[in-house]
Amino acid sequence: MYEQNRISELSVTSMMSAIHSNKSLLHQFLKRKAEIIGTEKLNWYDIYAPTFPATTSLSYDQAADIIIQQFHQYSEKLGKFAETAFNDGWIDAVPKEHKRHGAFCASMPNAKESRVLLSFQGHYQDVVTMAHELGHAYHNFILHEQPGFAQHPGTGLAETASTFAEKEAQRTPMESE
Repeated sequence: MYEQNRISELSVTSMMSAIHSNKSLLHQFLKRKAEIIGTEKLNWYDIYAPTFPATTSLSYDQAADIIIQQFHQYSEKLGKFAETAFNDGWIDAVPKEHKRHGAFCASMPNAKESRVLLSFQGHYQDVVTMAHELGHAYHNFILHEQPGFAQHPGTGLAETASTFAEKEAQRTPMESE
């Protein structure tokens, strides 16, 4: 399992140790979330329920600007990558009748590009989702320079890049909310 996911046993042990030593933070979060949504105990599906309703709406262009700005603050290379993804039409964000909810990023190694699929509704969570998928796309961009056999990271590594990008988009909260 370790080899297949390209991670060492020591890395997994270290991550598990960090999780166990900080699990009280998760417990505090879950307890507070239960209070906010008005239930004594959370069900598994409550974990993904929105805690605070979105009170504002934003356009796709505003979302793109937020992501590009935040990515540039971290790295010019990441910011320019986001500009390319938006300007070259790598993102299919238009909601359609038979388009599933959620998001997906597909690598196109021969073109050295990626495509992102999501249904943009104008909520700030859509910005976070788009940034998450662009994190996968950026990771793919970096991997496109590697030999073919090295272009398929394990899930842990793949989700690390996308979660980091997601957090970058959340660093500055929207002023109007």
